[in-house]
Amino acid sequence: MEIANNIHTSLKNNAVNLSSNRANLTISMGVIQCDESRSIDLDIKHADELLYKAKEQGKNRTCS
Repeated sequence: MEIANNIHTSLKNNAVNLSSNRANLTISMGVIQCDESRSIDLDIKHADELLYKAKEQGKNRTCS
């Protein structure tokens, strides 16, 4: 989660210039800890489910 928090902070502190406008960046993430005893497909499915949960809760969120 520390890496996800660092990404959120970095995006929050760095807007992007688009022509004459500045755009704030946000990100939603689903974060898991991979487990060698599970298949990568199952890990990806779980991370994807968490991503959609984060999106349902609003912008700029991380679910783990």
